[in-house]
Amino acid sequence: MIPKARLMIKVQAPAIFGGDVLVVGNKMQLGEWQPNQAVRLKKRNDGLWELYDYLEFPKCKLFSYSATTLEFKLIMQTAEGNIMW
Repeated sequence: MIPKARLMIKVQAPAIFGGDVLVVGNKMQLGEWQPNQAVRLKKRNDGLWELYDYLEFPKCKLFSYSATTLEFKLIMQTAEGNIMW
């Protein structure tokens, strides 16, 4: 069985017409710091952006919290594709 961790992110972000909020991080599932591989958050009607996902960590031990470190940043992408860190 591959260990999974639940990732839940909620953020209030300023509106960018046609833009998006994304999460990018140090793991393959979060794009390995490459914005073009980042995971897009879903926009709610109240201005919140959310992500609920399960991430698999095949190299870590199931109940070992020291086996992996998850690092991430929230970034914004404009409608033109420009990234703001």
